[in-house]
Amino acid sequence: MRKYLQILPILSGLVMCLVVTCTTLGAGINASFPGHTTYTPDIADPLSEIWRWHPLEVLSAKGVRSMVDDEHGNMWFGLNKGIIRYDGYNWELFDDQYFLNYPVGVLFNSRDNQIYAGSESGLLHYTGNSWQKIFPKADTVSIAVTSITQMNGGGLLVGIQNGLLRLDEGQITFYTVLSQVEQIKVLHPEARIVILPDEVLFQRHFGRVDEVFVDGEDIIWLFLSRNNDGKLLQFSLQDTLNHVLQNYTVSQQLGGKKLSNRNQILQTTDTERWLINGFYKSGILRYEGNKWQTLKLSDLFGGDELHTDIIKATDGSVWIGGLGKLFVLKNDKWNVYAAPLLPIPSSRILLHESRDGQIWIAGVQGDVFRINYNYDKWVSYRGLNFQTLAHDDKEWFISVDNKVIYKEGNDWFAYDQQSGLIDAPVRLIKTRGGRIWVAGSHNGVAATAYLDNHRWVRQLHSELSWGIDPRSVFQDQQGDLWFGASVDRQDNLGQVSGILQLKNPDEDQLEWHHHTQQDGIGQHNVYGIAQSPDGAIWAGGTSLLRYDSQRWKALSDVDYLNEFVDIVHSGENLWVGSRYYGLFRFDGENWTQFTKNDGLPSNTIISIFEETPEKVWVITDKDIALFDGKTWTSGLFPEVFRIPREGGDISVASDGSIWINKSLREWKRRAFPYSITPAEAMKD
Repeated sequence: MRKYLQILPILSGLVMCLVVTCTTLGAGINASFPGHTTYTPDIADPLSEIWRWHPLEVLSAKGVRSMVDDEHGNMWFGLNKGIIRYDGYNWELFDDQYFLNYPVGVLFNSRDNQIYAGSESGLLHYTGNSWQKIFPKADTVSIAVTSITQMNGGGLLVGIQNGLLRLDEGQITFYTVLSQVEQIKVLHPEARIVILPDEVLFQRHFGRVDEVFVDGEDIIWLFLSRNNDGKLLQFSLQDTLNHVLQNYTVSQQLGGKKLSNRNQILQTTDTERWLINGFYKSGILRYEGNKWQTLKLSDLFGGDELHTDIIKATDGSVWIGGLGKLFVLKNDKWNVYAAPLLPIPSSRILLHESRDGQIWIAGVQGDVFRINYNYDKWVSYRGLNFQTLAHDDKEWFISVDNKVIYKEGNDWFAYDQQSGLIDAPVRLIKTRGGRIWVAGSHNGVAATAYLDNHRWVRQLHSELSWGIDPRSVFQDQQGDLWFGASVDRQDNLGQVSGILQLKNPDEDQLEWHHHTQQDGIGQHNVYGIAQSPDGAIWAGGTSLLRYDSQRWKALSDVDYLNEFVDIVHSGENLWVGSRYYGLFRFDGENWTQFTKNDGLPSNTIISIFEETPEKVWVITDKDIALFDGKTWTSGLFPEVFRIPREGGDISVASDGSIWINKSLREWKRRAFPYSITPAEAMKD
C-alpha cells in the first residue's frame, strides 16, 4: 500500500443529497450484477503532462555533455569546462584544477558507488571531496576518454583515444594496435600493453571507441567507428599470449546489417539487447529471439534514423534520444515526443534515470530538464474524480460519463445506470457504518442512492431541487448524513431548496428530515455543510448559517460571513471559505481570519481540507496553500494545478495520499435543465 501518493484526477468534486419527499426505486438482487463491469482507467501519459517537466536554468549555458546520479541522490553533470553537482537545492562547480578545463563527455557510477569521469584530459575519479586525475598520470599528457564501463569482476574498461584501457586491482593495461606501442611506452611507462589486431583499423586509423560492453560470458564487445563506418571487436581478456590478443572476431556487420558510427548498446533483459547509432539511415538493431532485427522509427514517425542515447526505465519502457526528438517504447507501443508540444531540446538528446525514478533529459550543450516521471509520487486519471477510500482499501471515483468506479487492488470496476445508479452522480460518500452513498440528480431531479449487493437503491427528492451540490454532502459526529440543494431551484416544479438530514443512513427504513425556509434557511443555495467542535451544524451559501438542533440562523457578529461563503469544512476546527474575504477558523469559541496579508495566495477560497490543525490544505483561485499551524506556504504546485471557482477540490485519504480533483462548474451542473454543458467541461 502506498504511504504517500499525490494524484491529479481530472473530474468533479463530492456531492450527495437526500430529500424529505423521496421515492425509493431499489431493484432486487441480480446474481449476474447487470451494470457492474470491469473498467480500464485512462491514465495520463506522464511525458505529455508539461507540469512534470522542470527546467534546470543553471545549466542552460554551461554546455552539458554527460550526467549521472550517485548513492546520495546528487546529480552530476559533465560540462564544457568542469563538472557540477546538484543536490536538489544547491549547486557546486568543480573547475579549479587544470584537468577540469576540458569538456567532460562521460560520467560513470560504478557498482561500488565510485564516480568516474572521462574528459579530453583523461580519466578522473571523485574521491576525498575532490576530483583526481588517475590516467594519464603525467600532468603534461592528455588522452580523450569516450566510454567507461565495469567488468563483471569489478575492474574498469575505458574507451580512449587509440585503444582500450583496463584498470583492475591497481594494474593498468593498454589495449592498442602495434603501431601505437612505442609511443604508449614513452607516454605511459607504467602501463602493461596488449596488442590488438590491425583488422580493427580504418585505413590505418584506430577510429573512435564508441562503446565497451561486457556480456554475461565476460566477452568484451568493443565498438569502433570512423566517419560513417563501424567495426566490432569481440574477445576475452584471457585470450592473450605474449601480450598479443590471440582469439577474437572482428566484424563490420551485426545481424547482417552494416555497422555505422557512434554505436551504443543496451542490454534490457537476459535475452534482449538494443544497438543504436548516429548514422541518419541505419536504423536500430534489436536482439530478441536469438536473432538481430532492424527497426526503423522513421517508418512510424518520419524523419531520419539518427539516435543519440538509450536507456531502460524502471517501469520497463525503453527510451531512445534523437536529434530534437524522444522515442519511447512502452507496453509494446512506440510514441514520439518533440517540440513545440513539449520542451524537447533541439540538439542531440542525452537520457538518464536517477535512483528516485526521475528522468533527466539533456540536449548536448543545451537545456536540461528533470521529469517527475515516477507514478509512485504522481499519477493522473483522466475523466475521474476521487471520492473516498473505504475501510476495505477500495478507492472510489465518479467518472465523466456518469459512472461510479472503484479500484480494488489492481482491478477496476464500474457501475452504470443498469445497476440502478442515478444518471448524474456528483458526489460519493462512505458512512462510518460502511455503506456507500451517491448523490446528484436523476431525470432532472435531486437524487441519492446507496449500494446494496451490487445494486443501487435509489431515492428521488423532487421537493429539494434539480440536484445536490457536490460541496454539501456531509456525515456529522452522530452519524447523520446531510445533503444540500443545488442553487437555481425551479419554483414551478415545487422545488423549495433547503437541506436534507438522514438520521439512519445505514438502515433499510430511512428517516429523512427536510430543513427549509420554515426552519430558518432563507437562502436557496447550500455551498458546503460541516460541524464545529461544539456540535453545531453549519452551511455555506449567500450567508453562513448555524443550526443548533432547533433552527438555522445567520451569524450576526462576523459581517464578512454574510456575503457568499463558498465552502465549509470540519476537522478538529471549523473552516469557512469566503468568496471575497479569505479563510475563517472557528475552534468552538473564537474566530480567526486569514487573508492574503497573512500569506494566502488569494482571498477567494475554493476548497479546504484539514489533515490536522497543523496541516491544512486550501485551494484558492490563484494557488494551493498549506498551513502548518503558523504560516502559509504556496507555490508547491505548478500553474496547471490552478483551479477556477467551483472547479475542483483537495482531500487526503486515510492512507495519506493527496488527491486533487479538477472539474468545471459546468460539469457539476450538467443535469440542470437550463444549462448547456460545453465540450471543455467534459475534458477538464
